[in-house]
Amino acid sequence: MVVPVHGLSASLIEDISGDAQGRIWVATDGMGLYRFRQAEDYSRVLDLKNFTVDEGLNYNKAKELTLDREDNVWVALYGGGIARYLGGQFE
Repeated sequence: MVVPVHGLSASLIEDISGDAQGRIWVATDGMGLYRFRQAEDYSRVLDLKNFTVDEGLNYNKAKELTLDREDNVWVALYGGGIARYLGGQFE
């Protein structure tokens, strides 16, 4: 079971990936990236964070996500190349 994330429409989701800390990353078409965890019983979303151009992305349209061996998140952006999440920010 997946708990809906407030304001995130399934039609906007481009890619989903999970990291080593159990967080879920969601790339969207126009809403940047979301990162969150689910409660152990899947009843609610915890630690919801939305990353947009205000947090360092070049564009809010994300196409694909991947994680490297060090668990860094890489995101391919429409019209803006790639970005890496490192040290709490995108570069």
